[in-house]
Amino acid sequence: MVPICGWGDPTKASRIANIPVWVFTAEDDPVVQVEGVRAIVKALQELNAPVRYTEYEKGVVSPPLALMAHWSWVPAYKNQRMIEWLFSQIKK
Repeated sequence: MVPICGWGDPTKASRIANIPVWVFTAEDDPVVQVEGVRAIVKALQELNAPVRYTEYEKGVVSPPLALMAHWSWVPAYKNQRMIEWLFSQIKK
């Protein structure tokens, strides 16, 4: 699973703790607050879930329009390592 600009309820993280996840977000996303993303990632990490996390630093995703900081999917989908990781996953 590759959620981008998404968050979840940390109290329900156990429901997906067996699914490999690579989460992408931007620190300065004006739509999805980074604290919510960090909280679900932390909850998954505490469950020893197979989770990876990429957080783009302020300004990396957003030139020149502020709303573009929500567009973390642009660099995420250009990330060849993520694509290779995604297609290497096997359903158990």
